[in-house]
Amino acid sequence: MQIEQPFRINAAQPDKLKQFLPKPLIILSPVAGWNGFYFAYHRQSNYQLPETSPFQHIITIYTREFEAKLKINGRWQSKFYATTDVGIFPAHQIFPTVQFEQELGFIHVGLEPAMITRAAYESVNAMQLKLSNNCKPTTH
Repeated sequence: MQIEQPFRINAAQPDKLKQFLPKPLIILSPVAGWNGFYFAYHRQSNYQLPETSPFQHIITIYTREFEAKLKINGRWQSKFYATTDVGIFPAHQIFPTVQFEQELGFIHVGLEPAMITRAAYESVNAMQLKLSNNCKPTTH
């Protein structure tokens, strides 16, 4: 029995999503020169995505309310999203099959994991970093 692998979404290669999306992307950031930051705006309707796993961390901001059907453990479940809800999808995690039956709009912001690591490293002055034990010894 062959186990189906999740579709790998790469924000640096948005053309590979065309096989799933019924409408083209409305706005798409240029890939070169953005140093690990990707931006896209979609308006889609009536489509389904298989199980996916993104290469980048994805933050999604929904611009319309809608209902999604997610296939979790072989069973379909409905979930409602409101305008301005935010979804956070960590890189390399598997997300379930999802189906949308009405028009929805969403903004995707993709962030390369290395960019997040670099930003975190640059925001800390390693020379002034101290570890301390705030636990007080107990007396018996």
